[in-house]
Amino acid sequence: LLNLGDTLSKGDEKQLAQAFEPLAAAAQMAPSEARPLSVLGVAHARAGRISEALAYLERARALAPDDANIRNNLGDVLIRAGRAGEG
Repeated sequence: LLNLGDTLSKGDEKQLAQAFEPLAAAAQMAPSEARPLSVLGVAHARAGRISEALAYLERARALAPDDANIRNNLGDVLIRAGRAGEG
């Protein structure tokens, strides 16, 4: 589910919209894993849902504080939110 959702989230608007269901299911199936939350956060950011993106990425960072990809994704979304000094 994670790979399907990740692939869909990188497509056009229609595919992006279809990505949320498998990504949410992947995150629910593995609540202690950071990657599904991070991918879900990035998908929300692509859809312009910055608040949701930040919530998922902050949860991912809490689970994997040393993961460079998660920190980078969170930083990108914080910049988009006008909160570049945080994170």
